[in-house]
Amino acid sequence: MERRTAIKNLLVFCGTVWVMPACLAGGEHQSEYFGVSWISDEDVNVLSEIVETIIPETDTPGAKKLGVHLFVLTMIKDCATKTQQESFMKGLKELDSKMLKSYEVPFLKATSKQRQQALSDTVTDASPDFKFFRAEVRRLTILGYNTSEYVMTNLVPYKLVPGHFYGSVKVDPT
Repeated sequence: MERRTAIKNLLVFCGTVWVMPACLAGGEHQSEYFGVSWISDEDVNVLSEIVETIIPETDTPGAKKLGVHLFVLTMIKDCATKTQQESFMKGLKELDSKMLKSYEVPFLKATSKQRQQALSDTVTDASPDFKFFRAEVRRLTILGYNTSEYVMTNLVPYKLVPGHFYGSVKVDPT
């Protein structure tokens, strides 16, 4: 009986050691969650502020609070090709360099008005990578927000069955 207890305790200890780093990180190392090497934790934070700029918090939660940036990253990781992923990351880096060039502050330290202007700039000299990044972030942010649990349960009236069937209704011949 002691051998069984020892094996059980060893398995619990190994499981704890395996899970503990993720628990202690507290969401700081979000890029490790995705298992990709092409995005850093700082890029995840910048992306969370970008989606918050697109759909800010008002009387309803904003995109950042609903975790839409994680949805965007998951969609880029799982559904985009390798070249699209590289283009996405180049566009993200270009946004930060545009912020430094235009406002002399990085995106994370810029005001909300500066962020909105940087994302809404229709600069003709923007690279194809930046145009792709901006279009994909907007599209995926709107998709992620509209399909989030909060929106689908609290803002959109959900009915399991679209409506009641009334079989004995007179139909107008015209």
